[in-house]
Amino acid sequence: MGTLRLCESFESEGHAVAVAWSQAPPEPLSLTLLVSLERLLYARRAEPEVDGDAFARHAREQAGPADITLDLTGSAIPAEGAYAPLFDGAFADVARDNALLSRRAPELALARATPDGPAIVARALPALERPASLVEGRRAVADSVQSMALALARGARLVEPAHDESPTPSPGNSLAFAVEGFAQAVAARIKRLVSHEPNWRIGWRSLAGGPTTMEALRWPDARGWTWLEDTAASYYADPFIFERDGVIAVFCEEYLYRSSKGVISVFTIDAQGRRSEPTIVVERPHHLSYPFLFDHDGALWMMPESSSAGALELLRCDEFPLRWSPHGSVLTGRSLSDATLARHGDQWIMTAATNAPGASTWDTLSIFRSGSPFGPWREDGGGPCLIDASAARPAGNWAKVGGAWRRPAQDCRTGYGQGTAICRLDALGEGAFSQTVIGRLAPPPGSPSRGVHTLNAGAGFEAIDSLGPWTHRQ
Repeated sequence: MGTLRLCESFESEGHAVAVAWSQAPPEPLSLTLLVSLERLLYARRAEPEVDGDAFARHAREQAGPADITLDLTGSAIPAEGAYAPLFDGAFADVARDNALLSRRAPELALARATPDGPAIVARALPALERPASLVEGRRAVADSVQSMALALARGARLVEPAHDESPTPSPGNSLAFAVEGFAQAVAARIKRLVSHEPNWRIGWRSLAGGPTTMEALRWPDARGWTWLEDTAASYYADPFIFERDGVIAVFCEEYLYRSSKGVISVFTIDAQGRRSEPTIVVERPHHLSYPFLFDHDGALWMMPESSSAGALELLRCDEFPLRWSPHGSVLTGRSLSDATLARHGDQWIMTAATNAPGASTWDTLSIFRSGSPFGPWREDGGGPCLIDASAARPAGNWAKVGGAWRRPAQDCRTGYGQGTAICRLDALGEGAFSQTVIGRLAPPPGSPSRGVHTLNAGAGFEAIDSLGPWTHRQ
């Protein structure tokens, strides 16, 4: 499961590493054939062969008893005292593969093997970005195991994922899995050649003095929404509402098909909810999305997602809502997705989806703190605080309800942004973040939708984005 990469990660954080080899349990022939078939059909690269010289550079003879021993052999009976991953409550790798063959992520835990049974120290629910691929599923699980092991070594605590009812594990059929997955891949490729995939569309409604969805924990009836049609050239997502001097503006990602990247656009709405035409206000050589807005020191600031640039960029509004100028970055050298700020006492708190290189941003949340929205920012625990595909990735602004903070999060268990979780924030102290999922929202009634992944309110309106097989305007 990427042992060399795990060793390098531990050593980069100052830990001495020693590696001992043992024979892993044999894998069923059908799984070996499936993995080979996937790599052939989907052009997946095989894991590199173990390089003894590479390990010699990153491992050393153990000088004494280890502080932490990880057993990654996949055995059903790990070495006593060692920490090993649990998959749906079982130590064996076959339990992991059984879940993946059923197109779901296993409930994941890191546990110490004791004579009295496993002593769990961390839990996670990884996201499966490609549920039809066993190879990619194994990689996603391995990334989460690595995050848990690094948190254990740091002495950091991972928040437990939400305990919703879990799918009942069922045996997978590896041949059917491979054939169906390949058929889906071919069908998807043909569809992309002849039409646009289902895409995101922005909707808004007047609150008319009523509760927001964050307050009510349910959608209103279907009649209240107005939708911004996409075009043959682009679609719109990630709406944020802001009002200044009587002008109500909705900032959003506009995804341009011609360049395969997002830009930041804005349109205005009047008191009756009638809109203007969207206008591009920020464009970069790289992809932009999630235009988070905040007021500070008498100015309006935008902090859009720019994870592909490896920095969190900042822009100042020079003339609302159309003119914005760059003001550097508040954090560099990190790829943060959907970063969201909130002022809490004398601190600023930032939640953001983070990931190890090559891992998913759908399931991992990190918490950063600062005395200023411009930084310097420090990360709680030095790494993720939560691995939970059902309630990690941010989905919009925090809101205070009854004196307690609530935040929307993406529910990615069945796909990217397939639903929204409303989370009550129970602890916000230094190193003590925790949350409880108090509501889950499927797409709103009346929309031909397959997902909803942004929820924001402001200026007497509420806005969402919804994924569906929409028709577009020319």
